[in-house]
Amino acid sequence: MTARKHDDLWRQFQSELASLEAKPSPPLTHEEIQKLNRDQQLVLAKTEFRDMQRKYGLSIAEILACFPEEESISYLQSLMR
Repeated sequence: MTARKHDDLWRQFQSELASLEAKPSPPLTHEEIQKLNRDQQLVLAKTEFRDMQRKYGLSIAEILACFPEEESISYLQSLMR
């Protein structure tokens, strides 16, 4: 393999790797979340919640208002456990 071809392949590899790293990872499925331990689930929930707050500049009340009342209550209870 010539040095030029090797360099081209290396650049292509680096480019593909960079594009993969730039793509956000898909959200976890319900099954994947269930496999997490309780502490990991809590950290995940808090992180997602804070991301929504920052991204949209919303208060806790505004975020919870987007969900059905039963889900909001369940979510708050799970955070307090």
